[in-house]
Amino acid sequence: VLNPPPLDASRIAAIRSNGRGIHFIRQRFWCRECDADVRAYAGLERDAECEREGYKWYSELDPRFSCECGRLDLDLSILRTNLHGLLGLAIPLSTETTPVSLYEKATLVELSRNFKELLDSAPHEEILQRFITDNPILLNSFDATRIFPKAPILTKHKTDFAILTASRQLLLVELEKTTTRLIKTGGGTHSDLQHAFDQTRDWKHLIEEHRVAALECIGLRSNDVAGVVLAVVAGRDKPYEPEHLRRLKSGMAPHLRFYTYDDLAASLEALIEKFARV
Repeated sequence: VLNPPPLDASRIAAIRSNGRGIHFIRQRFWCRECDADVRAYAGLERDAECEREGYKWYSELDPRFSCECGRLDLDLSILRTNLHGLLGLAIPLSTETTPVSLYEKATLVELSRNFKELLDSAPHEEILQRFITDNPILLNSFDATRIFPKAPILTKHKTDFAILTASRQLLLVELEKTTTRLIKTGGGTHSDLQHAFDQTRDWKHLIEEHRVAALECIGLRSNDVAGVVLAVVAGRDKPYEPEHLRRLKSGMAPHLRFYTYDDLAASLEALIEKFARV
């Protein structure tokens, strides 16, 4: 029994960030004697065609099902509260369960092309934030269980994303411009990027000082979060020396991560390659 979190907007965004995850599932139980059956489904949204075929939205099932001949009697309480917990998983399921994958390779290829074109246009941070919010698959490398766009840090700050990972780490993400300067001539962190790091450290300090209230503002409970990690996404790989970039990315403190927008694009390309091998 999974007892999964509710299928709210933050959970749906996390499921959509998983390129190989299930986004729709149907389950049928039937009596082999009288052929009476009960059909249930769960998905990221309701499906009228599925309901015309006799499937019920999982949370609207009756508490029990008994067939006409009396040979099959099922308690449906677990199905009513847990079927949506399979959404987002990429696991082999029984033959009685029909999963549907959320993305096709062609869809991801087109998204990758659109994202690269957007990056090349040097857009404002708000445009980038909206594009990623609309296409959370770009956050696939973060192993999200919940994603909160524009999550507040009390009343003082607002993140671009707050991501709760499968390991219960709360990742607070700051998006900067694609043109943000990253490295000074000869190496070393540029002041533009350092400013972004300093801002995220303010977020972490506030959460440490007011943990319960700060997490409640996001929509989380204190025991949902094992730790807080900061992430800054800024700039492009070019024109920097690969060795300078490697040192910058590998030299972060344990609670701090840095990515360029090319890293997000590369994670999507890697996912496309996985689709190509299937």
